[in-house]
Amino acid sequence: MACTAMPVVADQFVVEFQAIVNPGAVHHMSIHACDAPHSSEVVWDCVNPSSVCGGSGKRQALFEWGRNAPTWTLPDYAGIPTGNRPRYLVLQVHTPEGFQPASIEGQYTFSGIEVTMRDSQPAYEVGMAVYGNTGYIPPLVEGYTTDSACVWNHNITAPLIAYSIHTHELGKAVTAWIFRDERWIELARADPSYPEIIMDISHKGMHLIPGDIVAVRCTFNNLQERKVYFSSEHGEMCNVYLHYGVPPDASADKRMVLCSASAQEFRLEDHFNEIPNKASDPTETQTKLLLQNFIT
Repeated sequence: MACTAMPVVADQFVVEFQAIVNPGAVHHMSIHACDAPHSSEVVWDCVNPSSVCGGSGKRQALFEWGRNAPTWTLPDYAGIPTGNRPRYLVLQVHTPEGFQPASIEGQYTFSGIEVTMRDSQPAYEVGMAVYGNTGYIPPLVEGYTTDSACVWNHNITAPLIAYSIHTHELGKAVTAWIFRDERWIELARADPSYPEIIMDISHKGMHLIPGDIVAVRCTFNNLQERKVYFSSEHGEMCNVYLHYGVPPDASADKRMVLCSASAQEFRLEDHFNEIPNKASDPTETQTKLLLQNFIT
């Protein structure tokens, strides 16, 4: 896993991300805003999460990319702020296990993300909620499910802009739901073997309102004779990245939300009288149609 950084001036808003990828060199990439990079080197090892940003080590997650996903362009009314002071954007590249950089005519092949920014204030700034798991997937199981759920306990109503999902090779389905007034509202459904498109849902008029519960379920097949632990490097992952709008004066806790649960200790069935009967089914026709142009 490697990182590189670029400086940005204050009060910029990211409005587009376009991946530039060397085939076979990248599993997934992420961009973080930092007050300073962890290293002054052009490229440095950042396997340890504390090795991304320098100074206080605090980082603001801006974007996640994986599996040959196309460009993400935000709606006109939204932008992702880089901060009210000069900062750095740090690109973190997660390479496949055993990958070795190759050179062509003395030049190393490369991958990265091209970022487009604006300097005018949009109506909404974009926050992100990340849902995930700890623990492990047992050996020799099919249809094994892992869950997470958290209450939207903020005092604002947040328009939903987009979502994306991420697993590694064992993932078979990812679904996300809003539980409100004793009913389930489907939020996301995807087959993680498809390119990880950021699905624009801004046109649907969906919102998070105080008291909503966002619940996520991933379904895995593990035919190996060993446990597979959740890990961002060479284990498994179960992630939903939910992008939503906040007013420009929103506090930091509303802009970045982390929700994680143990695969062994948390089950949706233990907390709700019933769960959606399609919670492990990725085969929604409309989702397949949206993804068909990006199948590899």
